[in-house]
Amino acid sequence: MSAILRAPRLSRDGRDTLWLLAVLALCIAPHLERLPLWCSLGTAAAIAWRARLAWRDAPLPPRWVLMVSLIACVGLTLMSYQSLFGRQAGVTLVTILAALKTLELRARRDAFVVTSLGFFLILTQFLFSQAIGMALLMLLALLGLLSALVLAQRTVGRPSLGAAMAAAGRCLVMGVPVMVALYIFFPRFGPLWSVPADSGTRTGLSEQMRMGGVAELAQDDSVALRVRFLDTPPTPSDLYFRGPVLDLFDGQSWTSSLPGLRKHPRKSPNGDVSLQPRQAPHAGSDAATTVSAEGRAVRYQMTLEPNQLRSVPLLDGTLEAAPSPPLTEPVLQRAGLSWVAERPVTERSQIDGLARLMAREAPAHPDALALRQWVQLPRGYNPRTLAWAADMRSSPAFRDADASALAIALMRHIRQAGFRYTLSPGDDAPDDQGQAVLHQVDRFWLDRRSGFCEHFAAAFVVVMRAMDVPARVVTGFQGAELNPVDGLYVVRNSDAHAWAEYWQP
Repeated sequence: MSAILRAPRLSRDGRDTLWLLAVLALCIAPHLERLPLWCSLGTAAAIAWRARLAWRDAPLPPRWVLMVSLIACVGLTLMSYQSLFGRQAGVTLVTILAALKTLELRARRDAFVVTSLGFFLILTQFLFSQAIGMALLMLLALLGLLSALVLAQRTVGRPSLGAAMAAAGRCLVMGVPVMVALYIFFPRFGPLWSVPADSGTRTGLSEQMRMGGVAELAQDDSVALRVRFLDTPPTPSDLYFRGPVLDLFDGQSWTSSLPGLRKHPRKSPNGDVSLQPRQAPHAGSDAATTVSAEGRAVRYQMTLEPNQLRSVPLLDGTLEAAPSPPLTEPVLQRAGLSWVAERPVTERSQIDGLARLMAREAPAHPDALALRQWVQLPRGYNPRTLAWAADMRSSPAFRDADASALAIALMRHIRQAGFRYTLSPGDDAPDDQGQAVLHQVDRFWLDRRSGFCEHFAAAFVVVMRAMDVPARVVTGFQGAELNPVDGLYVVRNSDAHAWAEYWQP
């Protein structure tokens, strides 16, 4: 008689556990590219270990192993992000904790906890991408989690996976009318929860710019300001509303040198204080800059929503501005072509303005201190981009080129080198060692070549400064939507924009 060797039949608990692990892996997979390497490897190891235990119906690891792993993961998260709070740190913690939770998956209650973490991981995907493909993938993950819930509720017998998915599918179909009704008839409130990275100003602007900040604000459709033009409105290409001018760069953030807006310097990677200019006369003083009043005059009245900022985003080229009578606030001061309020704007304000569409700002003297300030770069940051700029400047074609020729060459390089405009540049993704990326301009200019407006503006300014051309970043709003009923132009926070300025005689 011949003996037939058969593999042991997988128990129902083992099968249900493997199914839940597979669905959880699907929920986590899109996050892998933005997670630190240690988190990706640890998550994969924990899920694979639990799958092996489920396949063999082996006992779970002792609790002290989980406690040591938990402490290690919290410590590694702190090392990677210097915080346990914020969007990226929070997603990292939820991911690794969900994987560790599977290692104590014993009872139905534990299955409910893991499933709830899976639902939360689905939600966090939309903090980074709202693409149709991502939505379809997460819909599939949702179906899998619901089927895991069905299996957890049916404790008698051995219901098939097909029957569980059919029941989960019916639940999804029954939820569609409610979803459509909520979408059509209810206003789009902001989320009832948020992480610290998503909190703070809701103006669409900030007096500090980091890579990715404007991209996040592009999804905020709330109103930033309304404008009524008393003369012929500007063309769409002239609808720039000039906000904070950012001329100080510490390697990670751009800030303004205007009085009251300047931030403290940051230390460079080697521990030295980043190179910062001496305190110069601000851009609005007669000793620093002059403004040419050229172009067609445009009179307008602006209603500005509260924004907690001192920088006031008026139409670019505005030379005269004051609160609409009988109002006396905000008290405004012009700094070149920028406008600053005496105190942060905390209430809705109405401002009368007069702009010249071709107005330009320039240093009063060719050797002005501001020009040297606008070519300075911090030590120890973006070495590859600086080397790239040095090679370009030293080439015979550009050795004697003026600023405009260099700017045109850079624009041509952007058009021809495969750069891509995207709302999801992945700035939060760590480097290969799981650390926060130190050289953001290097990664954008030479590696990814994809980003939002602030990536292009910041990199352009860094390269121009590296070639000894004075340049700075300007933020504000671009574009407006005409309301044909009342004739007002509406500017939303989603119109937030960053662009670049350079100077030549």
